[in-house]
Amino acid sequence: AREFGARGVHGVSRAVEEVGGGEDAREDVDVVAGESCFAAVEGGAFVGLMLDQRARGKTVVAPFFGRPANCERSIAVLVRRLKRPVLFAACYRTATPYRYKAVFDTVIEPEEISRSSPEEIAARLNVEMERLIRRAPEQYFWLHDRYRKAPPAGDAGASRVLHS
Repeated sequence: AREFGARGVHGVSRAVEEVGGGEDAREDVDVVAGESCFAAVEGGAFVGLMLDQRARGKTVVAPFFGRPANCERSIAVLVRRLKRPVLFAACYRTATPYRYKAVFDTVIEPEEISRSSPEEIAARLNVEMERLIRRAPEQYFWLHDRYRKAPPAGDAGASRVLHS
């Protein structure tokens, strides 16, 4: 775990640099989407994804805190196509105002999920995200309703992932 101050996007790039992203990390912080994610990773960049957004468009259903939730299908597709490790990270407030502890702990290797369906990948990602949230649930600000339009728990469409 590493502590750092609140400095916006450039503060995050400095933290990445300190952890080992290299001094060029400051210049590489950018917002990319779609095909540009592939080009960024192929070029040696890191790609960060926010997994707790409400999914729209093509979605998959996977459990989130024991309830079926709509999840982004594109994340599972990216993970399988890029064949790169997935690193889970979270930032927790410390007792000092405007200071945070960055935690980078779980790594999912590409071989672990290469044969998994998008639903299974979403379920695995949700398990890891739940674990990070449970460390300090009072600090989790949940803006997006991931359960909106999700099937009920007993729905056959959700049962394959929920009960596996």
